[in-house]
Amino acid sequence: MKLIGAFLILLSAGYGYFVYRHSTRLTLRLLREIADDLPLLRCRIVVHRCALPHILAEDLGHGLSGKYLWMPLAENLTHTESSFCACWDRAMDQLPPLIVQRLSPLGKLLPVGGDVLESAIEEIHDELVRLLCEQQEKQRMDLRLSAAVCFSAAAFIILVLI
Repeated sequence: MKLIGAFLILLSAGYGYFVYRHSTRLTLRLLREIADDLPLLRCRIVVHRCALPHILAEDLGHGLSGKYLWMPLAENLTHTESSFCACWDRAMDQLPPLIVQRLSPLGKLLPVGGDVLESAIEEIHDELVRLLCEQQEKQRMDLRLSAAVCFSAAAFIILVLI
């Protein structure tokens, strides 16, 4: 019976680590995809002068960033009578705060367009790429520490219960 209890405790520690790892990797993947989408957005708006709903649905609506940012924004724009800033804010509510903090200025500048938008997108893209590198390094350390904490806590509980 003690062996089964110890096994269940270790299994729950492994599952807790897996859930934490999955959530942090999801944030990094989302950050990477949004950073990859920004040059395309800049090109389609500034150079090709395409309409934003078309860009969101056709060019940016795929993948993880499309699921969490671009498609909700497109749906908000087509189904509500709110201003663009209100639709942008609602789309930002689904993203992690780390990403929202970097992308929030873009919501005010997308309706403006032109050179101001182009330079803002480039600046935000550079900042997201730097943030991605920093977060990848931080994630390596955090994952090691969380694995150590999960399994050492499980080992402690097993020792206490034995």
